[in-house]
Amino acid sequence: MQGNVAYINTDPVKPVRKAQPSTKARSAQKVQPKPAGKPHSKAKAATKAAEIRRERAASRRGLASTLFVIFLAFCALSLLISRYAVLCSIGVQNNEIKEGIAMLEGEIDKLELDMELRDSVEYIQDTAQKDLRMAYPTQDQKITINMSG
Repeated sequence: MQGNVAYINTDPVKPVRKAQPSTKARSAQKVQPKPAGKPHSKAKAATKAAEIRRERAASRRGLASTLFVIFLAFCALSLLISRYAVLCSIGVQNNEIKEGIAMLEGEIDKLELDMELRDSVEYIQDTAQKDLRMAYPTQDQKITINMSG
């Protein structure tokens, strides 16, 4: 009797094949290590070997799926970190451009003020006389043209 299922064995040589419990039942049951001893028949030895092979294959599949999930998580985090690094470098470039714009706007304001100062008649007259050594013409340098005939 196992749980609420009874098994009847009429052939003493052939072992009774028991139904496999569900995955929930298997995970809930603890596997009791059986004492190592000689199996009573070749059929029992083959059954035990097949069961051991199945358990090893299941553990290998579990390990493979765990490694696959870890690999996927590593790839996702690597992608996330690389995108964050690109974003930070773009932010640094953006800050440098903003600083350059502020500097150029200051220079534009300075040049506009300089242009306004140089636009006055007094500045032009002073520059012409001092820098270019220009002078007003004397009376003998002036020529008068009479257009009426």
